[in-house]
This record gives sequence, C-alpha cells and structure tokens, in this order.
Amino acid sequence: MSLATTTFALIVSGLLLAGIYVLASLGLSLIFGVLEVVNIAHGGFVMLGGYMSWYAFTEFGVDPVLSIFAVIPAMFVLGYLMHVLAVEYVIGDNEIYSLLLTFGIALMLEGALLQQFTGISRSIPYLNESIEILTATVGLNRLVAGVLGLVFGVGLLVFLDRSTYGRAIRATAQEPDLAEACGINTKQIRAITMGIGATLAGIAGVAYLMVYSISPIGAQPILLLLFVIIVLGGMGSLAGTMIASVVVALFEVFTIFYVGSHEMFFVLYLSVAVILLVRPEGLLGEPEARHG
Repeated sequence: MSLATTTFALIVSGLLLAGIYVLASLGLSLIFGVLEVVNIAHGGFVMLGGYMSWYAFTEFGVDPVLSIFAVIPAMFVLGYLMHVLAVEYVIGDNEIYSLLLTFGIALMLEGALLQQFTGISRSIPYLNESIEILTATVGLNRLVAGVLGLVFGVGLLVFLDRSTYGRAIRATAQEPDLAEACGINTKQIRAITMGIGATLAGIAGVAYLMVYSISPIGAQPILLLLFVIIVLGGMGSLAGTMIASVVVALFEVFTIFYVGSHEMFFVLYLSVAVILLVRPEGLLGEPEARHG
C-alpha cells in the first residue's frame, strides 16, 4: 500500500471516528457553556446510551439505529431530572460543589451499570461488511457511526440557531441575567440544556457500540478524552469543539498507526499541553469572553 493510499485511508477513518467524538463532546461543551458546570457523569451517560442499545439489540433484535428513538427520550428525561433534582441547587456556587455532585452521580451510575451488566465488556456484531471509498476500505459500522455524528451534530447547530428554545439557550449562555429580564425561564432552559447534553451523550454511546465494546469502567477514559477535546476547542465553544473533535480523532488514528496504541494517550496529552501553552484559550476560545 502506497503512502498516499495509507494516508487517505487513515484520514477517512479519523473523520468517521470524529463523528462519535463530536456527538459526545458537543453535549459536554453545551452543558459547560450554559450552566458553567463540568459534568463528570458525562462519560457514564455515553456508556448508558450504549448499554440501552446493546440490551435492545441482544434481547429484542432491535437495530442500533432504531434504538436511538428510545435512547433519545430516556436520556433527555434522565438529564433533565438530574438537573432539576440536583444540579440546579449548586448553580452559581463554588465550582467544586458541582464537580463533587456530578462525580457522585458518575459513581452511582457506574455502580448501577456494574450491578446490572457486570464488568464484562459488551459488543454487538453489527454491519461487519466493508465498502470502498475511493482507495479506502471502510467498515459499514464505522460509516454509520460517523454519519450519525454528522447528522446530529449539524442538527444541534441548526436547533440552536433556528428554534425558539435554541435561541433561548444561546441567550442564557451569553447573558443569563438579561435573558431572565426578557422573560426567559432560565432555570427551565438550564434543565433542557442538561437534557440535550445527556441525549447527545446517549446517542454517542449507541454510535460507539457500533464500532467498539462498552463497559461500566469505560466511562472514565472517554471522559478524559472529551475533556481534552473541549479544552482544546475552547471551553463552551461548540465550533471549537467540533474542530477539536476532528483534530483529536485524526491525531489518534495516525498516532496509533505509526507509533502504537499504548503510546497514543501520552503523545496526545503532551501535544495538547504544548498547544495550550501557546494558546491557553483553545482553538476558538476567547480569552476575555465569559463563554467560548
């Protein structure tokens, strides 16, 4: 295989992987941008969405794509209730309170998944066929997962730009006091935002299951990777998060291919640290702005 062919294949693989990262990281970035809360339970939401799809597939033969129609309302309600019953009470307080709260929720979620599904990794045999995209051979499961990320990622941006609730979310993120003075129920908007973030994480879990195996303890490495993405893109910047998702995904596939999987995370974290030394606000973050 020539260098050009190999490079193209790695680029295609990286772009499809970026679709999964976009889904998960957009939810985390949106929550931070509106609530100024770092949701430690977000990785658990990704795994929970994956387990919902796995259960539907193994018990009832439901296609993972179709299982999304059950994952969406379930994850939205979970995120909404989590905010109303817990997170809302620490909004505006010391940030350590929200960190401890969401960390506790993450531990409870991990414990519940371990109790229900044990610590054994789960996967499904889904679309094992491959297709040719020019000179690259791509697994259908990876293609579907990547397209899901593109569709829902673009869908979120359209929702935020065109819908009434989307504009209310942006107003709450940019000027919460002014938004409330204009009649926007910012408390409800924050709860809806948490619901949307959890929903995106759940869908990302479904896409992740199509390609990889899932386990309750898999939430932690995913969360670390998502933190790298949103910090690199600029905290709260959705555009920066999408760009950083692509950068990290491409970096991952090239590093694994040329260096090895064991060294990938070390090289990734080191590279991001160097970038942040040069540009602390991230790719599209604004140093003086309240949000990205």
